[in-house]
Amino acid sequence: GGGGRRAGAVAERKVSVLRRAVAANPRNEAVAVELLRAQESLLEPEEVGSAWEEAIRGDPCSVMLRMESLAHASRHVASFSVSALREAAAAAAAALRGRAEEAAAGGEPPSAVDALQRGALLLLLRAAYAERAAGFSERGTALLQAAVELNCFCPPALLAAPLGERLDAFAEFWESEAPRVGEPKARGWCNSTAAAAAAAAAAA
Repeated sequence: GGGGRRAGAVAERKVSVLRRAVAANPRNEAVAVELLRAQESLLEPEEVGSAWEEAIRGDPCSVMLRMESLAHASRHVASFSVSALREAAAAAAAALRGRAEEAAAGGEPPSAVDALQRGALLLLLRAAYAERAAGFSERGTALLQAAVELNCFCPPALLAAPLGERLDAFAEFWESEAPRVGEPKARGWCNSTAAAAAAAAAAA
């Protein structure tokens, strides 16, 4: 009806204005996100998804773009496979981790490294919410448990170990079915039998 046509015309004008704003301020993440949101009512789901992917390719370490992309996928979970959601979250985490390591190695201010690490934490929370929105509440909780165990209860003997080595040792703890943080009788990875075995192996 007339109301729908008017709403469509308003949305098209808003998109037109935002496109000009993005062209004038290509590094403004907030404006880019507003444009992507505004386009959702005008484009097909596949086109919207492609627009988010293109924006992220242009700025792969943008916390805001990554966060909003996962939020978009959560809002429209019927249009996304769970595997696609998980791949997007993993790609976001890898991009931010790599950028944080690069910043630390390059001598950038600690505040810059801290900001990237906070961004990674926010993305982790968004990924957990996305799992819940998709009907996988237990997996969402497990994501948060794993992050806390790995980062806050890492055995001292493994603190300086390469990430791959730490993850291999952590997998043994995770698969041992020992109580995890937040569960009754949880003692933390560093106090587990698996941690003692990892420390013995590192000392050998």
